[in-house]
Amino acid sequence: MSVSNTSSPAGVEQRGEDGIPSIEEFKWMIQTLELEASVRCSELQRMHSGSNCLCSTCSSVGELLLVLFERESDPDAGNAVSRDATGNIFLDDLEVILRKEGCSLCSLITMQFLRSKRRQIYQLICDGSVSAGDLSLETIADVIFELQDPQSWIEESQSTVVQLSLGSLAVDGTLSFWWPEFLSDSVDDEPLLLPISVEDYLPLFGKPKPWVHLRTDQPQDKSLTMLVQCFDICKYKHTLCGSDHKSLPKRLIDVQNMLVKETDLLDSAVQYVALSYVWGRSPSLLLTKSNENSLFRRNGLQKDLLSQTIVDAMEVCQQFGFRFIWIDALCIMQDSYEDKMNEIRRMHSIYASADLTIVAATGPDSSSGLIPKGDVSSDVRAHRIAGQRFLLDAPEMRSVTEFSTWFTRGWTLQELIFSRKILYFTPERTYYTCTEGNWSEDFPVGLESFMDDDPKLGFNFTNAVSPFENYNLIVEKISVRDFTKESDVLNACQGFHTGVLYSTMGDLVCGIPANCFEYCLAWQADGKLRRRGSSSIGSEFPSWSWAGWVGPITYPLLSGPEETKVEYLSTWSFYQAIKLRTSEEDMASGPDSLYPVLPSMSSKDLLGRLTTWSFTPLNLHQMRKWQGLEIKNIELPARIPSKASPMESGLLFTRTSVITCQAVLSPGSGLASRKDIEFLSITSQDDLIGEINLDVNTLAPFITNSLSPEPITIELIPLFKIDFQNSSMQSIIWRNKYSNVGQFSRAFGEFLEEQTDLNMYATMWIRWEDGIAYRVAVGYVTQEGFRTAGPAEKEILLG
Repeated sequence: MSVSNTSSPAGVEQRGEDGIPSIEEFKWMIQTLELEASVRCSELQRMHSGSNCLCSTCSSVGELLLVLFERESDPDAGNAVSRDATGNIFLDDLEVILRKEGCSLCSLITMQFLRSKRRQIYQLICDGSVSAGDLSLETIADVIFELQDPQSWIEESQSTVVQLSLGSLAVDGTLSFWWPEFLSDSVDDEPLLLPISVEDYLPLFGKPKPWVHLRTDQPQDKSLTMLVQCFDICKYKHTLCGSDHKSLPKRLIDVQNMLVKETDLLDSAVQYVALSYVWGRSPSLLLTKSNENSLFRRNGLQKDLLSQTIVDAMEVCQQFGFRFIWIDALCIMQDSYEDKMNEIRRMHSIYASADLTIVAATGPDSSSGLIPKGDVSSDVRAHRIAGQRFLLDAPEMRSVTEFSTWFTRGWTLQELIFSRKILYFTPERTYYTCTEGNWSEDFPVGLESFMDDDPKLGFNFTNAVSPFENYNLIVEKISVRDFTKESDVLNACQGFHTGVLYSTMGDLVCGIPANCFEYCLAWQADGKLRRRGSSSIGSEFPSWSWAGWVGPITYPLLSGPEETKVEYLSTWSFYQAIKLRTSEEDMASGPDSLYPVLPSMSSKDLLGRLTTWSFTPLNLHQMRKWQGLEIKNIELPARIPSKASPMESGLLFTRTSVITCQAVLSPGSGLASRKDIEFLSITSQDDLIGEINLDVNTLAPFITNSLSPEPITIELIPLFKIDFQNSSMQSIIWRNKYSNVGQFSRAFGEFLEEQTDLNMYATMWIRWEDGIAYRVAVGYVTQEGFRTAGPAEKEILLG
């Protein structure tokens, strides 16, 4: 059965010009396939009056279950439940299971496969490997090996077989099973679960353990009434969910009187809801200077002029007992640069101070609304095995919310991280989550709460982790998110900077912290990159900043400069692209000149490892220009005027050593997760002295013959000294050797093991254009190799 003609609810049908469905439309396509797998088994069960429907392979599972049910206990209960354990049952190849009809167990496994691997299936559609119009169980079975994870090197005879264990049924009420090894997650190979219904578990095994939350096959309460109860429990019982600080945004919407109101007229303790959503096509109504007066009057907000998501959010706001809601489209003056920048800088405070954040993750734009027009989850359909009802496991909140258009958008990252209490609306579930727990219809109010993986996982803005680790995570997360306007990438980080990073890392210089600037220049590609677009001439992001590129970015040095004990080598000067004229019209048109400025540093000294900045007028023998901007030697005050352009574009200047050497393609890690990364061995006088890696797109212009690539002559400048004997670096080297990290090539890993002196330089590969150097990639060279390559002192202007 193909799903090309399957209809999905209004608001999620939007496809791009390339015909790729939105994530939400794709979810409905997968739902159709789940129903197909479920129905073709259910029909046979009805034909046989509800008796067991198991294939010849799975019939042995039914027989063992009957024996277990007669004993009302499991002699193997409590034993380790793991892949390849004694007693595991080996079923058919997964490809065979996907094509089967009429088997209850195969049907459940097929449905779970569609759900747990839907991201990978969607990626195949995006890559063109599978046509959305031809999506079916058969086409998925045909391309199943294209879904493999980095562990594809496993070649055991049973690596394509699904394994199943009954060992956890009596204790946890679940059948445990594992995907074939070529599809497994090598880091956390936990089993997937098929729970028995609570109605069937109780007479067989009695009251479950306190930590076991069994499911029912009966429809659950999905009304807002249940979620309001969750919110009230949190409000009155959770001591960790309160707000220590209240800061009102400039404007709020009064949903009782349907108007926009300035908050300086309100009590500072007023409670409000914030909306986090996807604009897509701009919402129907925006606050502008021309309609400001009308929207500030009673009933100035007409529902027929508002998008469905905004209308629904206002209604939810009232049902939860709130009068005020913050919605960016209507609470920020959209045609005022100054108003936008002021609110953007305090976005962290707006969401942190909200008493509830509504997340609209139901569709690709603001027309989708909050309430799904159907049910994208079919897991309440039970399938009988050995006379008992088994279900799909409840979807994890994190996997549901992260696979949404909302989660892919750049602006929503800080909205997610700073919100304290969140009400998620998704096609699958509605979740309420706070500091102390989560709720959904799977685990209703009577269970108090459950702790599921939170989409915020990894962020910790206390002193428990170093500032660099939080910065690292922010960059990695924001780099893979999408922006309607690519130039918004640093604006979408302003809340993180103002609320979290500035006090410990100083100014952000084009996205790079001033305190540990050269350390944070050592980012690398984690997939294909391309240069990021800009909003106006002269405002292009520089090549040396991660913000200048679109695509996944990573920081291979997992710890901060204080842990890796690096030594900086240079003094840096920054020439910022600035517009000194400050009218609204001038600010919107971009910068006009480059002026030397001194970034502000925070008081945190990073154990003495602070970047050295100076005001260094360039000795201009001739007037230089960059991107059409004149480079000035007029010193400005250390702090940028409040209305001047933020530090988003500019040139770096430093005096440093440069070496010229050869780079030769080297076999990489061989891992699927690093397939878009190339490794180049750096040689001097035919001796290996280091390695650099970069994405295939960035490397392509330097390769003239892909069949027999010649050595590339490259120039390198040092960023900082680092000792690879340091425990932090030894950990990275160990992980590279024994896991799927793939940070270095095998050849370079072996080279490091052979070295007695592991004092290295982090180096940047630069190319030249019209007297300006541009970043290509970052890698590592031994200090001895750098010395023997004959370094020469040079002035570098980096663009």
